[in-house]
Amino acid sequence: MKKMYVLLSAVMFILLLNSANVYATGYGENPEYSFVTTDGNTVTTKANGKPKILIFTMPTCGPCNRLIQEITDNSTQYSSYDVLVIDVTGSSLENIKAHKQKFGTTPIVFCVDENRVGFNYKYKLENELTIGTPYSVFVNSNNEIVNYYEGYSSDYFKVTCNSFGVTTTEKTVEQQSNYCSLSKVKGIKATKKKNKTIIKWKKLNDCVTGYQIQYSKSKNFKKKVSSDYVIGTTRYTINGKAKKMYIRIRPYVNSGGENVYGPWVIKKI
Repeated sequence: MKKMYVLLSAVMFILLLNSANVYATGYGENPEYSFVTTDGNTVTTKANGKPKILIFTMPTCGPCNRLIQEITDNSTQYSSYDVLVIDVTGSSLENIKAHKQKFGTTPIVFCVDENRVGFNYKYKLENELTIGTPYSVFVNSNNEIVNYYEGYSSDYFKVTCNSFGVTTTEKTVEQQSNYCSLSKVKGIKATKKKNKTIIKWKKLNDCVTGYQIQYSKSKNFKKKVSSDYVIGTTRYTINGKAKKMYIRIRPYVNSGGENVYGPWVIKKI
């Protein structure tokens, strides 16, 4: 009897370990579900050699539509991933087709969720029965769930990259500039007063973390360079008697603890 008890205990312990692995870091293997697309084809949640993003949405959800539009407008950045937009309301295929047409030409595959698959993912990942939209599930090329994200923000592209272990610094400068307007700062103006100089410039995209500003008497910025960072404003004050000098400003984005910079703009003041 004792041997049987020990054996059953061992089996239960192994089952508990296996069960825990499903919810451990990485969230385990991605289950496979099938959907009908607006093209009449069948697509599954399974990733076959290419990372996949599953986005559960509702046609009337404002944040959902903004996310779809962002991915459509920045298709180059998302070209490394298969993206499925899955309607959780059970709308008809015709309604989903009409919804897709609002975004014009898009690489996103639109699907109908007739079997509450979105709720299954929500329960698997968070042990909850209600789902907020948009709800994104990130699946790597080995068909393993690596992250999930509920909601939408202007940093969604960074969330995507970080989910797959890719920092935005690994993207090309051109892609960075297209995504986050890391272009040249414009409209630089300097106002000199008796004991200070006030620098102002035009604001870039909201996803810019801040700006780096440097000033020096040296045109090539090789001698006595003062440097600072500006966050949350497009104004900077240099204290002290107004003098002739050179300033340069560039925008930056912080991603994964690293700064990605745009080009310098130099101005003599």
